[in-house]
Amino acid sequence: MGDYTNSVGTLTLDGNSDIVVGSGKIAFADSSALTWNNILSVNGVLNSDSIRFGSSAAALTSAQLALIKINGGSSMLTESGYLVAPPAGSVIVIR
Repeated sequence: MGDYTNSVGTLTLDGNSDIVVGSGKIAFADSSALTWNNILSVNGVLNSDSIRFGSSAAALTSAQLALIKINGGSSMLTESGYLVAPPAGSVIVIR
């Protein structure tokens, strides 16, 4: 991606796919109604506003998020629909 912002429709994955993040930004429409069966690898430095889906955390399903690998790790959407890596060092305590 270059130095630009581009808004497009929904994201369909017909096969395993890669996005190499640059300085640009891309916004996909809410894609939660689609079924994905392939992995989306996102590589590079992902800023907090580089990739967006819709306008809320509901723009992708949990199954879709499980198929998105940011630099080999997991992914999540912010409340505004931006794709980010979960905070490093998160600790879950179960009692």
